[in-house]
Amino acid sequence: MDTMNATRTESVIFEMLTENTGAHLLDSGGAYGRNHERNSIKSLDDFRNEARTTFDIKWGDVSVSIFHHLVDALHYESEEDSYFHAWAKDKDDYWLQLVEDYAEFRGWTVAFSENSYNRDSNLSQVIQYTVYSSGLVALQVHGGCDVRGGYTAPRIFSIDDTYDLLMENATIYCTGDAVDSTGPHAFSSDGSEWIAEDGGYSREYSPYAMSQRRDLLKLDYLPCPICGAPMKDGAQV
Repeated sequence: MDTMNATRTESVIFEMLTENTGAHLLDSGGAYGRNHERNSIKSLDDFRNEARTTFDIKWGDVSVSIFHHLVDALHYESEEDSYFHAWAKDKDDYWLQLVEDYAEFRGWTVAFSENSYNRDSNLSQVIQYTVYSSGLVALQVHGGCDVRGGYTAPRIFSIDDTYDLLMENATIYCTGDAVDSTGPHAFSSDGSEWIAEDGGYSREYSPYAMSQRRDLLKLDYLPCPICGAPMKDGAQV
């Protein structure tokens, strides 16, 4: 792991992504591999250099890099993290209960707890977290195969906005050149709606709508909703 130029936040998130979370009774990890096993062969620089968004034009699936998403949204709080683990050390309970009990111990309230698997999320891995009224977050990353188990130990971060982890920013492009020569058309999403680069909003800009148009016109590619050129497959800038 290259830590020479790593921020502490990057290093901790890297540690979480590669943490061995063991095997769950319901795992099919032997057949499909667990997240932490796949991540264990990557370096910190591999995560830094991976695309922020990957787009599968065959299925219209968008994948947002969990590493970039977490680094952009969070700031590691080492002192509070150490305090939390010292408090939790001798407690006999599961992590999700402990992170909620910690709020009461500290005199905070829980804004909300969330598991990204329970909503329409584009993140490349599942995360589970509790947001506190203090502006801190107790985060766990799913490192296993079956989503019902295989989570990392919680780590404590601060967050600029309560809902930043819900904002799964992604941008996808078409392969054509715009008429005004500004480059390929781009469509961005915060995880809820798709918007063209000029700020316009239309349901036609969603990958699902693109796939419907492809099927209607019997095309063998996913068409850009503005110019009709094929959408770009794979890694996005």
